[in-house]
This record gives sequence, structure tokens and C-alpha cells, in this order.
Amino acid sequence: MRKISLYIVITSVLLLAGSCAKDVSESTDTIYKRVLDAWIRVNYGNLAATSSGLYILDRDYGTGTPVGDSSYVFANYTVQDLTGNFTDFNTQEMARLMGTYADTAHYAPAVWRMGTTSVYDGIAEILKGMKVGGHVKAAIPPSLMKITTTENTTNNTTTTSSGNQGATENAVYEISVMKVVEDIDKYEESLLKDFAESYYPGLDTTSAGFYFLKTLELPDADTIAADASIKVRYIGKLLDGYCFDTNIQDTAKFYRRYGGERSALSVTFKTDEASLQTDNSIIGGFAKTIRRMRYGERAISFFKSSMGYEAAGSTNIPSYAPLFFEVWIEPKE
Repeated sequence: MRKISLYIVITSVLLLAGSCAKDVSESTDTIYKRVLDAWIRVNYGNLAATSSGLYILDRDYGTGTPVGDSSYVFANYTVQDLTGNFTDFNTQEMARLMGTYADTAHYAPAVWRMGTTSVYDGIAEILKGMKVGGHVKAAIPPSLMKITTTENTTNNTTTTSSGNQGATENAVYEISVMKVVEDIDKYEESLLKDFAESYYPGLDTTSAGFYFLKTLELPDADTIAADASIKVRYIGKLLDGYCFDTNIQDTAKFYRRYGGERSALSVTFKTDEASLQTDNSIIGGFAKTIRRMRYGERAISFFKSSMGYEAAGSTNIPSYAPLFFEVWIEPKE
């Protein structure tokens, strides 16, 4: 009965908006606000919206580390439309429930940094005051699925907005705060140190946040000359063992990554790390690894995300994820 009533209410709002189009020009945001208000009245009675226009439907603030103005918030979430359909989620459990689970996908908490362009205005609002262990459910209009940043200068304050980021309808977010980190660099360095102590006891960094070890060292092998074309084989993993990429055929099959032959990566060697990285369009940690190797050698390296994909992440690589590589340089031809 409630679903029928909701449909009638929302349809009535949209028809009314359309019938008034000749007399009053309504923005899309205004129409969506009216739809959301109607949905709230049907399902939550007289629940009041916040000053920005979203609705907090349920909230347990949690008892752990609080979310600060510039915190990195690790969160699990689901998103539903107003009819109850799930439109987004980031956990393995939900993927299994929805029948979309894939062995080749990686499931991990989203990482949002408060006060930056990595978190929508509506999400930032509902996370304020939250702590680790907390859970919040909120209905957010598309007008708040944008990112606004404020930069204070000596004479004035500049505010920029990046628009609604493609959000085209009201959405119900449920967010669980899994972890809060204030210094992401130190956090990653701690993860890397623990990883080294667990799997490579005694191995230390060669530079801040970068670990390197030759697993097959050939002192008599030829060094690689500047501008030489070399062939590189690799396995790329996250610290939890998830393989996100490889160009080794057997390894790809082992991790169920099918899709054609895997060829060696062609790299133009440079003695300067910055040039090696930029000229070959590879990440910094991978460049640092290759530069330390000779023909025919093998090595492992693991490093923080500032040498990888940083906040943006990549396919199946979360934001701020330290990376692990096994690397082979093929023998000189």
C-alpha cells in the first residue's frame, strides 16, 4: 500500500510541475527537491531537512576516532534510489547479494578526504561529527552531489563548485565509517613497515616509503645503457595479495585474468628516474624498481601510493593504496 501511495505522490508532483511549466519556470533541482520532500512525508512523516536540503534518516555516531575537517575517511557504503533499487555499493557482501560478484574485482572501503575534491558536499555534511564504528543513512538530492572547495587568500575567499558530478536523481546513502586517518603518508608507511617485517624480515627502505630487494642478482650481467630498449615482465599486487595486473601468461590464468596473449612491456631505459617514468608513462615506484636492475635480474619492490596512483587509484586499485611488484628484466638480446 505504501509503494502505491508513494508512486501516486511522486507522480502528482511531477505532473504538477509539468502543468505549471507555462507559468512558472522550475529548475530541475527544485523538482527533485519536491519529489524528495514528498517521499519523506510518505515514509518518515514530518522529518525535517537540514539547512542544505538533505534528510538524516538514521545515525549512530560511533565511538572511535572522530572525523576531522581534513581526515581521510575509509567507508563502506550503499546507494539506493527512492524506489529501493541499489545503484551503487562497494562491499563484497553486497556484490554477492546482488549477483554481481567477480573473482577479478577488488572490494575495499572508499577513501574520502574531508575538505577536498574527493568527497561530495552531501557526503561531507553527513560525515561531520561521525566516528569510527558509526553508521549514517541519509537521503541526498542531486544538488548536493557536487564538490565545493573554498580557498582562503589574504584579501578574499574563493569558492568553486564542480557541478552535480552526473547525479541525476535523489539517492539514499548508507555509510559505515570503518577507519579515520589524519596523516595518510604515515599510515601507508606503517602498512609497508608491517608488510616488510611479516614477509621480508630485516629489509629496510632504500628511500622513504620504498622497499626494494633483488631476488635474482647477477653481478656479472650487463648493465642497461641509457636509451636501451628493454623488455619487462611484472606482477602487480596490493599488500593484501590481490593481483591487479600482470603481463605473465601463467600468472594471469592463475588469477583468472583471461583475454589474449600477454606480451612483455617495452621500456626505453633512462638512468634518471624522472625521465624513466615520464618517457615511458609508468608510475614512479615502478621506475625506481627498473632503474636498480640489470639484464636478466629479478626483484620485488613495494611502495606508498605517492609513487603509484595516489588519490585517484586505478582499475581495481583503491585510493591511497601501497603497491607491491615482482619484476623481471628479460636477458639482453
